[in-house]
Amino acid sequence: MRHVLLLVVFALPAFAQQSFFNVPSGTRTTDHHIFLQAQFNVGPEGGESNFTAATGIAGGLELGFNIFHVDLFGDAVSHSARNLFMANAVYTRELLHWLSFQVGAQAGIGRFETDGGRYDFAGFGWGLARFDWHEARLAGVVGGYAGTASHLGPGWPAGPMAAVEWTAIEGWLALQADLVFGNHESAVAVVGAALLLPWGWQLSAGAILPSPLSHNAFGLCVELTRVPEFEGPPRERLIRPMPVRN
Repeated sequence: MRHVLLLVVFALPAFAQQSFFNVPSGTRTTDHHIFLQAQFNVGPEGGESNFTAATGIAGGLELGFNIFHVDLFGDAVSHSARNLFMANAVYTRELLHWLSFQVGAQAGIGRFETDGGRYDFAGFGWGLARFDWHEARLAGVVGGYAGTASHLGPGWPAGPMAAVEWTAIEGWLALQADLVFGNHESAVAVVGAALLLPWGWQLSAGAILPSPLSHNAFGLCVELTRVPEFEGPPRERLIRPMPVRN
């Protein structure tokens, strides 16, 4: 079993869309712009990559695709599907300047290495609330997820998730932590930081920690993300943009 499997960006994710490490951030890609994210996970038994692309459509809706769980090296065998190719759709709504809601879904196919190389359907969905305390430069997310065993691995088909982000240096550095709670291969926590680079790029790195009740191992997660242009005054320029009012 692969013990360094992560959800992304997002993608969930890998979750989809704009996320912390694994838990969606509750923000959205601005209309007619493109969000890109590449994630690399390394552990004692091997490494994998995940990729997400999405574009804002209109009215809080964004569409995109994901390529998840592509093995890079190592000889570990996972019980979830590999080389997942999935389409995704996400809807985000800002109710108050400090409160947003988001729902999202992914669907596609992947290949099982442990079952004769057969292909199977993979699905994943989530719902969450995002809270922003602008004066303290603090944001948090709480929500839940559900997915197929081909996406998550054997274990709970659903569970809670949460994340927190503090902007330590405005426009430059944010400290982050997230948790996908469960007992499957994708149930991990990541604690790390994101560095804002020129031209909308950001580099994130964090330590992978096993979720309680799981048997996952420790590891390292590195992400390279391209966040499109967004609206908002400079004081609200977090590592990930605030939700945009329609």
